[in-house]
Amino acid sequence: MVLFAIIYRVYDGLPLVALTDFDMGQNHHIKVKEAHRYTKLLCKRLEHFPDRCSLQTDLFIIHFIRSPYTCFMSVCAPSYPAVLAFCFLSEIQKEFILQYDRAKVNSVVRPYAFIEFDIFLQRTKQKFGNPRTLTTKLNLSDMSEEIKLRPPYLVTVEDIETVSNGIAYRNTQRPTVTPGRRLVPNTWLGWVAVLLNMSCAFLNLTRGMSVINDGHFNLTDSSAYWSGIVFVLASLACLYQVYLLFYYARWRRRMTYVTFTVLCLCIFNLRGLRNLSQVVFHISVNSFTTFKILTRQLQEKLPDYNV
Repeated sequence: MVLFAIIYRVYDGLPLVALTDFDMGQNHHIKVKEAHRYTKLLCKRLEHFPDRCSLQTDLFIIHFIRSPYTCFMSVCAPSYPAVLAFCFLSEIQKEFILQYDRAKVNSVVRPYAFIEFDIFLQRTKQKFGNPRTLTTKLNLSDMSEEIKLRPPYLVTVEDIETVSNGIAYRNTQRPTVTPGRRLVPNTWLGWVAVLLNMSCAFLNLTRGMSVINDGHFNLTDSSAYWSGIVFVLASLACLYQVYLLFYYARWRRRMTYVTFTVLCLCIFNLRGLRNLSQVVFHISVNSFTTFKILTRQLQEKLPDYNV
């Protein structure tokens, strides 16, 4: 469930409106009080984070999205699905932008100046408290796909530490470790790409060692060492492609393109030492593996909301 929500102005961290209707039970009150302290620390670092982030602790998880001039935060129970939290934030962001333009937001000088927006926050929280409502169902599909393609950045406590009057504020409870992002199970075509790529890596490595060895005995051929190094580099790039195929990395798509480019340059540089069929084989394996890396998506474990 959504425990608390608040909207900040980005450039100075001024709170514009907060959700006042929340469960005042002792347990929830402790969570909201602690979470509110975290949101204050986050609002001082907003310009250093991407536009979609999450911070998880044992007691709660904070999700937030940021526009150029406003930031929308929600404090949720750890078991609350991220897709619902970001749907909630997206909905209040759309409504807030419709009611308050940038000039009006920038003109505010006192905290919680848009307290009347609390009514919409309460209504939206109630709707997302019952995720089986029809309007929530309609939002989940698009948001689920968006989170798969662009998962939120995971903020740590160390990222938001701040110093005031010489005292560093830290949470005594360490945040729980967020599970690593997993990719969907590999298909048989993916395993074919792995076998082909490992074959290319082995061929490049053995050929590189052979060329370097020949250059050692033939001191007049200085290009042999360079060609051997390129073969070894191509072998390492092939192995890195296998790694990218199996494991998620933050810059996975970007590194995939870089590795593809490096391999193409190696193949081009070594074209004089291979026949046409060998060149075509290495280019085909490189392209096929790159395609499989780019098409293997993140696995997002979401509840079944019939979307």
